Amino acid sequence: MDADPQGSLTISMGWQQPDELPTTLSTLMQKAMNDQSIPPGEGILHHAEGVDLIPANIELAGMEVSLVNCMNREKMLKQVLEGAKHEYDLFCWTAPFPWDADRERTGSSRHHS
Repeated sequence: MDADPQGSLTISMGWQQPDELPTTLSTLMQKAMNDQSIPPGEGILHHAEGVDLIPANIELAGMEVSLVNCMNREKMLKQVLEGAKHEYDLFCWTAPFPWDADRERTGSSRHHS
């Protein structure tokens, strides 16, 4: 999962125009914030080498601002990944999640499953 608003992983995986992708991490996060369902597989790009990716683009920067006032913001990512958890053994992301800033400030750890 590309959690970088610059979309660096998305670009390096071959999608050169991340701003033109119809669904990104930001799109899925917005659905989670609005309590909309996220169908399994929505927004997942499939690379020829067998690696799947939830892409990101600059819209993620705006989403980070929106999450500041969101109740249960730490659970939004869980909602996004809920539909895919049975399809994958492992989830990896490229950058720390800015909306989980409390963890970094306090030094505490929070388990996301």
